[in-house]
Amino acid sequence: NPEKMVIKEAQRTHTYLSLYGYSTDMVVCNRVIPSEVYDGYFRSWKAAQSKYLQAVEEGFAPVPIRTVPLLQEEVVGIPMLRQMADILYREDDPIQVFYREQAQRMEQRDGAFYLDIALPFTSKESIDIMQNGDELVVQVGAYRRNLILPRTLVGKNVEEARFQEDRLIIRFKGSGNGKNTGGKPEP
Repeated sequence: NPEKMVIKEAQRTHTYLSLYGYSTDMVVCNRVIPSEVYDGYFRSWKAAQSKYLQAVEEGFAPVPIRTVPLLQEEVVGIPMLRQMADILYREDDPIQVFYREQAQRMEQRDGAFYLDIALPFTSKESIDIMQNGDELVVQVGAYRRNLILPRTLVGKNVEEARFQEDRLIIRFKGSGNGKNTGGKPEP
C-alpha cells in the first residue's frame, strides 16, 4: 500500500530477501485510489499516495512496479483474487519471471557483511553514501535511495565502499553506532 510504514516494511523485506539470495521480480502497490475518484474527501489521500508512489519507484527501481487500484470490495475469495489478477497481470503470464537480476545482494564473509548494489550507467564520482541508524542513503547525482538495513546490520558501521563493474560494494563491520557521515566510494 502507498503508505510510509508499509513501504518501509516492504523495503526491509526486500533487503532480507536479498540477504538470503531470493530475488524480487515485481513489486505490487495495492489499494491505490483511482484517478477517476474526484471527491474532495480523497484529495489529500491521493496527494499522499502520489508522493509515496514516487518513493516506491525510487526505492525499488529497477524492479518492475505495478499498481492495483482500491477495489470496491476487500480482496477475499476466488472471484476477487481473479479480478485483482486480471488488473495486475493483464495479458502477462503470472508465473513468468518479470525481473531476473538481484538489484541488491548481501553476504557475510571474512567476519564482515557486504551489501552489493547494481548501479548501472553511473560513475563513482556521482555516488555518495550516508548511514544513519537502520537506513543507508545512496545518492547518485540528484537521485536518492533510502535502503532500510536488516537488523543484522543495524549498529554496524560502513567500513568501506567501492565501485566496480557497475556495482557499489559496501562493507559493514564491527559493532559501532551505525552513524556515519558518509562519503564517496573508493576506486
